[in-house]
Amino acid sequence: MLSGLNIRQAKLAPRTIDGYKEFDKYLGHQSDVLVSNLYMKIAVLCKLINAGKVE
Repeated sequence: MLSGLNIRQAKLAPRTIDGYKEFDKYLGHQSDVLVSNLYMKIAVLCKLINAGKVE
């Protein structure tokens, strides 16, 4: 995924997620994996919202 953002290519550390269990699965992965998944989830939520407006 290429964008205008420059994401630091570092592995996600426990202190970064500050105890939020939903991010545990990303520990040890590059930070761009987390950002990419978050953008995909935001896109899906936007589609759901827009689909609900049609009715």
